[in-house]
Amino acid sequence: MIKKYFLILFLYTSGLFAQGEANNWFFGAGAGIHFDANGVVTSLTNGQIQTNEGCSSISNANGDLLFYTDGRTVWDRNHVIMPNGDYFGGKGLFGDPSSTQSGIIVPKPNDPNTYYIFTVDEPHHDNAATYPARNTGFTESQDDGYNNGFNYSTVNLQLTGSNGSIGNITNRNKHLITYDTNPNGDEIKYKCSEKITAVKDASGGYWVITHFINRFYAFRVTSTGVSQTPVVSTVDPYITLSGYRRNAIGYLKASPNGQKLAIAHSQNGTETGETTNDGSVYLYDFDKNTGIVSNPVALINSVNAYGIEFSAETKKLYASIRESNVNSIAQFDLESANIPGSILNISNTTATGALQLGPDKKIYFTNSATIHLSVINNPEETGSLAGFVMNAITLSSGLATLGLPPFITSVFYPSFQVANTCFGDTTTFTMPASLTNQAYTSIEWNFGDASPVSNAVASTHVYAAPGDYPVSVTVVINGNAVTNSETITIYEVPVANPVGNLQLCDSDSDGLTQINLQQQTGSILGTQSPTVFEVLYFLSPADAASNQNVIDPTNFTNTVPSFTLYARVQNRSNSACFAVTSFQVTVTPKPVVTVLTDYALCDDSSSNGFETFDLQTKIAGILGAQNVADHAISFHATQADADAGSNALPYLFTNTNANSQEIYVRIENTTNTNCYNTKSFFLKVNTPPVVSPATLVQCDFGLNPDGFTTFNLNEADAVLTNGNANRITTFFLNNADAVANTAPLNPVYTNISNPQQISVRVTDTQTGCYSITTLSLHVNTIATQELVMNGCSDNGYYTFNLTGLGLETSTNTVKYYSSVTDALLEQNELNTAFTNTTVGFQTVYARVESNNDCEGVHEIKLYIRRLPALAVDASPKLCTDQPVTPLILTSGIASANGYQFLWSTGATTPTISVITPGVYTVAVTNVYGCSAIRTLTVEPSNVATVTAIEVEDLTENNTITVYVTGSSNHYVYGMDAPDGPFQDSNFFDNVATGIHTVYIRDFNGCGTIAKQVAVLGIPKYFTPNGDGYNDLWRIKGAANSLYKNSIVNIFDRYGKLLRQMKASEGWNGIYNNQPLPATDYWYVVYLQDGREVKGHFTLKR
Repeated sequence: MIKKYFLILFLYTSGLFAQGEANNWFFGAGAGIHFDANGVVTSLTNGQIQTNEGCSSISNANGDLLFYTDGRTVWDRNHVIMPNGDYFGGKGLFGDPSSTQSGIIVPKPNDPNTYYIFTVDEPHHDNAATYPARNTGFTESQDDGYNNGFNYSTVNLQLTGSNGSIGNITNRNKHLITYDTNPNGDEIKYKCSEKITAVKDASGGYWVITHFINRFYAFRVTSTGVSQTPVVSTVDPYITLSGYRRNAIGYLKASPNGQKLAIAHSQNGTETGETTNDGSVYLYDFDKNTGIVSNPVALINSVNAYGIEFSAETKKLYASIRESNVNSIAQFDLESANIPGSILNISNTTATGALQLGPDKKIYFTNSATIHLSVINNPEETGSLAGFVMNAITLSSGLATLGLPPFITSVFYPSFQVANTCFGDTTTFTMPASLTNQAYTSIEWNFGDASPVSNAVASTHVYAAPGDYPVSVTVVINGNAVTNSETITIYEVPVANPVGNLQLCDSDSDGLTQINLQQQTGSILGTQSPTVFEVLYFLSPADAASNQNVIDPTNFTNTVPSFTLYARVQNRSNSACFAVTSFQVTVTPKPVVTVLTDYALCDDSSSNGFETFDLQTKIAGILGAQNVADHAISFHATQADADAGSNALPYLFTNTNANSQEIYVRIENTTNTNCYNTKSFFLKVNTPPVVSPATLVQCDFGLNPDGFTTFNLNEADAVLTNGNANRITTFFLNNADAVANTAPLNPVYTNISNPQQISVRVTDTQTGCYSITTLSLHVNTIATQELVMNGCSDNGYYTFNLTGLGLETSTNTVKYYSSVTDALLEQNELNTAFTNTTVGFQTVYARVESNNDCEGVHEIKLYIRRLPALAVDASPKLCTDQPVTPLILTSGIASANGYQFLWSTGATTPTISVITPGVYTVAVTNVYGCSAIRTLTVEPSNVATVTAIEVEDLTENNTITVYVTGSSNHYVYGMDAPDGPFQDSNFFDNVATGIHTVYIRDFNGCGTIAKQVAVLGIPKYFTPNGDGYNDLWRIKGAANSLYKNSIVNIFDRYGKLLRQMKASEGWNGIYNNQPLPATDYWYVVYLQDGREVKGHFTLKR
């Protein structure tokens, strides 16, 4: 009897997973192993990974390494860090090397160059405690301070990194929600567990599954990308958040056939940071069509569970557990009616660790912190027959740690392969090597479309229509029928409808522009559904055929002005089903209006506001440097006509709106008329100035005027322009010159006849319009007189009051000028208070006008006369002692001839005599009336009156101080000589003893007085020897009347009074008629002024 086994297989199309994808593992501290096609395992020595747990790697179908990661940093196949996946370079992924699974790599369906790295962070309670702020208690090498939850990043293997890496991250850390987003709740603080697995779905995509608390989140990955909306299944057990850092630990695995999930919970503690032994292992059913997780079965409780793995045929489940302080690997029989009860311990281990199915269908167990991996050689067998070998693999480099890289579990499940699934293709079917390598007695393919079966090992079939077909293959091996079944899809092949060439306009004229290619998409698709088909754009047919270097249709900038683009229309579900069309893109520069100003004409004599404009004169300015052959220019009455390019105006155009009309110019590229530009300007009809004739009357200068003189023609401007500042005048000899605007006259003009009429062109400076009128010139020939003014100044300059001549009357106006020319041209007018600019003499001119007509120009001679040269002011002294002597005051002039004098006393003589102190002035006037004044201040003076004489005598330095009063402020002092010398000081020092005479003289010559002064001096010794020198001891100066009553007592050394005498007397050294011996004697002097002087002297023999 033939037994049949029905295996639900996964569709393999080009670019999808095959068994080679799991051939390279990088894990632990620089460890790695490689599986070859024969199942031989060798150690790898070049891995860069350093992780305690989480890791993931991926290879291509041939088993060649593509890249690997620890969940934070990504290394390419050459072990070079991808720049946008460099954790320590500031661009890391949101996994964690201390997260159980950290990350898993999933390919993008139908895109062999794009992969997704799904990551789960370590949900640490320290980070949760600081949420939403960053926890700064970790170093960057440990943790970034956030619980980042579940995220994915995109790897594009077609890119080259800045450091030469093969591939780079293009979209990093796209967050997926697996928690209640209430910002005040606890779930948002942790976000997700450390568990992640992936399995193929029923339609060619993948389910990526994670877990949080009591919920499974299944995210679908299809050819369009990663769905942001998960399928959520709520099932037992409930894992609490209060101890979640350790509660989150443990592996999650899907079975290779996609029908089961198994989860390992390390613990379910309720205290933050505690370690408990209340973990568990659960088994679930999984629907690969819907992503729903159901039917929880508790396989074991009250353990610490970590690693978990299914056997390749999903017959057995293995778990690395710690129970009662014993580490072991438990086996569960999934075909048993009582799966929890089927538990067997296949081996004790030194610690718990990861379990991972390999391409050789063996399950590998990591021995943490060793150089070994252990192996379950026959995972489908029961108990000891499973063949667990401790330390079966020796690592030649690095150390194993807790983790091993997880893979999409479907890679380990055999399936037939299907290729060429586009409608119209010859679809090929190939048996998996695991079946075809075995001896079989028959094979049968059923293509699911009522066509005959095929018995070829590699079979082909052409389907009659697109659609889904249930394909099965039945192989009979050793009497057993093994049937692999799968629904395949034959995809519709699109049509790439041809489209017209694309002509674009470049706004900045550099030949480049941003192009939105989506404007072509609708025409290329035609009636085909955009949900079924998509249009991609390429720069070469090779890129379009290989689906490489796709252009962003919404943001593409050309590099050359003209080029061909290739549009690839492909089935969104199978990019191998495509068609290609092409079209030309031409970017023409948008024309620019270079120069465009308003166009103004002057109204003619009709003054109706209408004129004929030649619009063609604007073309050169509009074009600028642009090639005239490449552009067309037209003029329009409205913006709408200019945009439409219709109703162009003739070049000779008469405005239809009086005075002003807006005109629109259109400049277009002749090779692409849709590439154009518009701008407007105004046609303006301006009114010429309204003018009237004017007259200038000028006067000739001199005693015999001839009627020809110089005019300042601009003096008529105020009349000619009506005072309008925007109008200017130009003068011409005749009307013809004025109309032709030729041979203009200099505004400083000498008439050639009297009277004379000239023409004036009055121009509006804002519009350029002009009118012509006349200016009449008349010259008055009135003889003028010469006038003289005198001014008085010693420096040759004087300020004249020019109006002092009396030329001004109530009917005229007089203005003054420094030259005849200025007077005639009425320029550089002088102030009437005029200071001459040349020394001593200057001529100025007075212009007399009446009603703006010149009546005459008078010459005024200005003379600057010197003032009388007087002596300086003085202060003579008058002696007031009686009788008073008269004082003669002089005018101070050298000669009195030709001058007049006037004193303040009323006297008119050159000198006067005064006897009274005071201020006297004299005014001296010369023949030109120039006066100078001298001031004489007569001050009183007299002899001095002595108020006191102070004598300091009987000292080493005898002094005399004299005190006086008097009207003089200057007395001088002398001693003992009536004729001097004299000194200003009233103080004498070092005065010799004796009688002196002090003289006080009035410095101003009013007299001298004398006073006698005595300066006392006491001798220190005397020699009464009869030689006529110092024979007597007497006080010098005492003979003065001031001291005549002064008494002197002389004593010997014993106090005996020897002599009493008047101070003016002398002692001869005799006592009782006997000469006294030579010795010292003492004295007491009682001076008349009340002083008492004591001392001693020596008698020498």
